[in-house]
Amino acid sequence: MNTTTRSVSFVENLQLEISDNLFNEALLLADVDNDGDSELVVGQINGELSIFKGSSTKPWRTCLHLGMITCVGVGDLWNQRENVLFCITAEGWCHIFYITSESTEEILEPISSQLIPSNCKILLLADVDGDGVLELVTGHADRAVYVHKLETDYHEQSDVQDQPCIEKDEHEKKNKTSVSSLTSQGNKQDLPKESVDQEQGTEAPQKLDRKDSKQQETDAKPKSLHDLKEQRGSGGLAKHQTFSHRLVTINHWTAPSQIGSLVVFDVAQTRHLLASYPGGTYAILTSWNLSQSEMPTEQISSSPSNSIFKQLPLLWGRNKDIPTNLITLKSDSSGANSVEQNHTYLALCTQDGHLILMNGNKLQWSLRVDHGCYNLFSLSKLDITDDGHEEIAVCSWDGITHIIDRLKNVVKFKFGENVMAFCAGKYAFSPGTNLPALVYVTSSNRVVIYWNARLSLMVSTNLGVKMKSKATHDKETRYTIDTATAEGGKNSNELSQLYQQCLYGNI
Repeated sequence: MNTTTRSVSFVENLQLEISDNLFNEALLLADVDNDGDSELVVGQINGELSIFKGSSTKPWRTCLHLGMITCVGVGDLWNQRENVLFCITAEGWCHIFYITSESTEEILEPISSQLIPSNCKILLLADVDGDGVLELVTGHADRAVYVHKLETDYHEQSDVQDQPCIEKDEHEKKNKTSVSSLTSQGNKQDLPKESVDQEQGTEAPQKLDRKDSKQQETDAKPKSLHDLKEQRGSGGLAKHQTFSHRLVTINHWTAPSQIGSLVVFDVAQTRHLLASYPGGTYAILTSWNLSQSEMPTEQISSSPSNSIFKQLPLLWGRNKDIPTNLITLKSDSSGANSVEQNHTYLALCTQDGHLILMNGNKLQWSLRVDHGCYNLFSLSKLDITDDGHEEIAVCSWDGITHIIDRLKNVVKFKFGENVMAFCAGKYAFSPGTNLPALVYVTSSNRVVIYWNARLSLMVSTNLGVKMKSKATHDKETRYTIDTATAEGGKNSNELSQLYQQCLYGNI
């Protein structure tokens, strides 16, 4: 398969300002407020979370003092057909936000802040076990991988803890109020033993009070998505109310080396959870047979070091410690070979410029980007031609971005500045219109969104042949050409329209 490479230039952009540095996993394009339009989420190391929407250069929503944000994610993790925003810090706090377009508050507050293992650096929202419900998969700096599930009304003891939403002074004030009310109703002899001991300054078991407070907390919890919407529309959750869902750890592994990325990849009715290792390798952490309702126990492995089954071709000399990233691509299933082909591709990229694309267990192609480009740090994806086939977008530290499709066609875009974070996807610059976008964060804390990064084709075409073919089947195009070329091409308006259609139109 031959490789064709051409350079392109994107012009339409939106420039934003942020206050601090950020990790690459803390930059995301997603529909945060469930209105169908994609927004930009930026989490910074100073604990500031910003959401940019539309054409505004100012943050649409912000939240401060969250901790050192390492990664963010958006998805329907609670199975309510509504997205929630996840913000994870290095200290181990997972802040959950539910945002609607009807809310008017510019300062956000998390509906829940729950504790997970610290030093999380990778976040993946995916249906790992094939049950139709998303799970939260986290990769940590200590080489550990955890799978969390968001469960409703989970009160048992687990590794995941919930941050209390009741402030300490309010809680103490509530206890004092309950004791004074009991005292005013009768003498000390009529008071319960626990209340008498409280008044005398002695410690006593608070079983009844704890039971009552637990019951009050349960009654105050939002019971449904409708309750949350009403609370968000009226200004947010009150501080005495808590989130009725809890993150529960259902599985975990310890990898033999540092993990670069996590993906879920389907091969022949089997769903694999993959983790990339340095040196151009990846391992299967667990597998699930999509045609069965239960996971075979022999496929579960707590030591995935022996599960490595693919490497880059050995003809390339590579460093065994070079960082490696993985990503999955979706392709339109309509086609002549739609039954025989697997329409989810797996792309693997190393920092020194090696890329491979796999279709199932078969190697689709392999290539190396421009020689001298040895700093590919971010791997993303987007449908730049809007044909239903996602393309690979890989960016280097100097801002050079390569976009590669499944047919090995390469498009190169030079951003022109050094970058510290990059992502690709769709962004709604105008309401109701999600367009392919490239997002760069420079070392000077400037965010640049190329919100109209569209291409009609990945390969260059002959304009004369294309116009002749278009004129043969389209009467309007043939009329435009005939009118523009009449009288020796003196009709400047018609020529202007023809040039505009040739250069910028979808011909």
